[in-house]
Amino acid sequence: MAFAFGNVFAQTRGAGNVKMKSADGKTREVKLYDGSFALVIGNSDYQSGWDELTGVKSDVKAIGKTLERQNFKVEIAENLNAQQFDERVKQFINDYGYAPKNRLLIYYAGHGHTLKSAGDGRELGYIVPVDAPNPQKDELGFRRKAVSMDTIQTYAKQIQSKHALFIFDSCFSGKLVSRGKITVPSFIRENVAFAVRQFITAGAANQVVPDESIFRRSLVIGLEGEADGNADGYITGTELAEYLKEKVSKYSNRRQTPQYGKINDVELDRGDFVFTVPAETDAPNIEQTIPVAPVLEKTPKAAATKAWANLREAARNSLKYDSINRFSDNLALVQKGNRRGYVDEMMREAITAKYEIASDFSEGLASVQINDKYGFIDKTGREVIAPKYLHVESFSEGLAAVQVDRKWGFIDKTGREIIPSKYGFSRGFSENLASVSLGGKTVFIDKTGRIVLKPK
Repeated sequence: MAFAFGNVFAQTRGAGNVKMKSADGKTREVKLYDGSFALVIGNSDYQSGWDELTGVKSDVKAIGKTLERQNFKVEIAENLNAQQFDERVKQFINDYGYAPKNRLLIYYAGHGHTLKSAGDGRELGYIVPVDAPNPQKDELGFRRKAVSMDTIQTYAKQIQSKHALFIFDSCFSGKLVSRGKITVPSFIRENVAFAVRQFITAGAANQVVPDESIFRRSLVIGLEGEADGNADGYITGTELAEYLKEKVSKYSNRRQTPQYGKINDVELDRGDFVFTVPAETDAPNIEQTIPVAPVLEKTPKAAATKAWANLREAARNSLKYDSINRFSDNLALVQKGNRRGYVDEMMREAITAKYEIASDFSEGLASVQINDKYGFIDKTGREVIAPKYLHVESFSEGLAAVQVDRKWGFIDKTGREIIPSKYGFSRGFSENLASVSLGGKTVFIDKTGRIVLKPK
């Protein structure tokens, strides 16, 4: 079993504040989410009579990066047996699922199966852990190990956060969700703020999901903006489901039809999960990344010539990169292939593009991932804080939130622990206060770790 935690590369608008339209036609902005958390599970190396799924590893990686662009804190777990699956999902819910304004997403890629229930004869879908036997050889052993949709429903109801979305890149059947015609509204309605448990599966019972996942590719493209059916800048769970149903069915020649629905619970089926369309990063934005041309009529000829030469050089240099972030601390984060590095204001390489994941500079330091752990570098590329953390946030007011053994604390710029790692999640400091999760509740602490504000 392996865990990895991601960091946000591209800047997005985030989904904290969402513009909604009320019944009287007025638009207002509402803070919908305090935190966004995703658990991405990939089972590929099966042990007991199932085909190996070599494509799942790349699927998990791609989904994780896509969700990072959506400002999710992503946890990845691979090759879970039955016990590990149950423990991992429960731990994820315990860590993040009790704060009311969090949004939780659980994604699973691996084998799925459908059996008729021995009790009432209904078809029941199952997720297949890596140690579950093939039911054609050992049905009783399969039922003991596999994770039924009834169990998934129990997980969903344990979550206290308003919005939770379960996405299964598997095919199976079950009565977990209430299905109906998908209707995409022309704008975000106020009812998205109500509680919801939504489910999307890659296909129905008796359909086969190919190892080279059409569903995963469509999901990534959809979350990059293609699923924004009404072009309002937001992607609801409903819009995403409609997009996947159309595209996956088309690209699979109708051999695979994604299924969608909400939980059969009157208190948990009124709202809608909300994503935002990420900011464009496919091509460098010359206006944002290259210094503005000088006013030449009052500039000596030699200086003007040099200024234009510099501008042309910057433009040429910018074409070397696939994407360029805005400048921060006089350096811009760039992407070249699947690696990240930094350039100066002339678009000259300042730090070699060698990192798989990296962040913008903040207060003179940037977080980078090395061998699945996070540390910090300075503006020369020197490693200042060794990569040993599962996840980190950028420095703010001299401190950075870091994750150790799934708990969050704070360090200073030397790497010294200032506030011990004991929180479910944490935000950076702002005006000497940071919001953290403690005992399932969000509280505010000062820079000594003392709780100064509690929810009423």
